[in-house]
Amino acid sequence: MRTLIAAIAATAGSVAFQASLALWPHTLQQYAWAVKYVWILSVVLWVLWILTHPSVRRAIAAGANEPRTELSDKITERASVSQTANPTQTANPSLTANPTQTQNASAIAFGKYEEHHHYHAVTAPTPPPASPAPAPDPALVNVRFIGARAIKLTWNRSRDLVYFTESTSGRGDIVGLIACFRNEYQYGREVRPIREARSHVKLFEAGGQEIGTGFSSVMWLGNPYDKLDLSPGGDAGCVLFLLGGEKPGGGLTRPTISWKGKGKPRSFGGYELQDDERELNNMPQEAEIAILDGLNRPILPPIRLAIESSNTKITLRQVPQP
Repeated sequence: MRTLIAAIAATAGSVAFQASLALWPHTLQQYAWAVKYVWILSVVLWVLWILTHPSVRRAIAAGANEPRTELSDKITERASVSQTANPTQTANPSLTANPTQTQNASAIAFGKYEEHHHYHAVTAPTPPPASPAPAPDPALVNVRFIGARAIKLTWNRSRDLVYFTESTSGRGDIVGLIACFRNEYQYGREVRPIREARSHVKLFEAGGQEIGTGFSSVMWLGNPYDKLDLSPGGDAGCVLFLLGGEKPGGGLTRPTISWKGKGKPRSFGGYELQDDERELNNMPQEAEIAILDGLNRPILPPIRLAIESSNTKITLRQVPQP
């Protein structure tokens, strides 16, 4: 009956509301300020209607009473039956009047009930220890020295920076000494690419005396910048560590080492690159070339080369490190 009344009242209210909007739109606009209060009143009335429903009231009343568990009811019943069935305990008034013995009897009854029904604590099985996952092989650093030689050079410029490439015709007035490195791939292994690799060169005279204090960021062949990426299976990078004019009797005229130095500071940080060079008084007898990654970590042992000149050409020979 309550449901039917609520449905009829909601339908009648909806029809009346739609008719009022159609008949008196201007009149209702005067009471626009009261719309929100009407909605609040509607929500309060509906909540009150739900709370006064008999089923809701019964659920609230039942939740307020603490229910007795089925197990406690059975234990109490079992204890009562045990005491009634034992004539000795019933006939002894001291046993009946002693609350301690009554509690002991309940405990005994609970123990028998538990033993009869085989109650056991249920615990989840302990999972076997997980075997540790095998650690992946670390990425391999596989940059190799692949050789050194003397070549003919072609002069080039990119913006304000000079760089050299190998002469395709094999002719030219400039001779360069290069040491080449390549990041070799390896089947079945991850090979780490070397980002922003740069070179460091030391030159030595005949007696083993070092020329200068070392030269950082010596130019790469075919690259106007100071750094070069060495990708696995990619092109080799060759360090142009000495250049000069071709000498008829062997060696180089005006042997020179060229590198990329720091120029003017940039407005957004860092420095612009500039070309620096040093002309040497004598032809070096040995050179040591090291390759470092972008974090200034050597990626292979330094390569030491002996520079040997004859009447016809310059020969570079790798010298074993001590």
